[in-house]
Amino acid sequence: VQRLNTQLEQRVAERTAELETTNQALVAEIGEHARAEELLRESEQRFRLLAEKAQDLIYRVRIVPDFSYEYVSPSSKRILGYAPEEFYADPKLMFELAHPEDAAEVQAIIKGESVSPAPLAFRLIRKDGEAVWLEQSNVAIYDDQGTMVAYEGIARDITERKLSEQALQSANETLTNRARELEQRKQEVEI
Repeated sequence: VQRLNTQLEQRVAERTAELETTNQALVAEIGEHARAEELLRESEQRFRLLAEKAQDLIYRVRIVPDFSYEYVSPSSKRILGYAPEEFYADPKLMFELAHPEDAAEVQAIIKGESVSPAPLAFRLIRKDGEAVWLEQSNVAIYDDQGTMVAYEGIARDITERKLSEQALQSANETLTNRARELEQRKQEVEI
């Protein structure tokens, strides 16, 4: 009986040591997991702060299973006159904002049919009725099966640049016409 008792005590001691080692490993793993979660929270907080302070419009659009906005930065209010919550509440809002001359292109972009990291320029109608030119770049997001399920992007207000380009083009056309008129008058005077 004493031998059995000693063997039992030895097995209990061995098992206790194994459990202590396992417990220490679990405590260490829990600590690492907690540190990783804290680092993730800090990273997410830095990203959110960056996105929310950005002058450009930053967004994430889910296209599968249903079209919806997962994130729209607060700059949407300044650029388009609409708060992010308005996009969340009405996923079709962006379709309605398309300038009539750019509607087909905008709809293809919004639906994810024309997702390109190359910048695309188009017009939307702001809440106040004014047209705004945007330059936008998107990146497709795929699931494990290779199906595009979302896209993320950045849109920048380039209205001033477009208006300057149009003014420059108009001035060039005016100067070209004036040069032709002067050339024509010169030829008439020589005759």
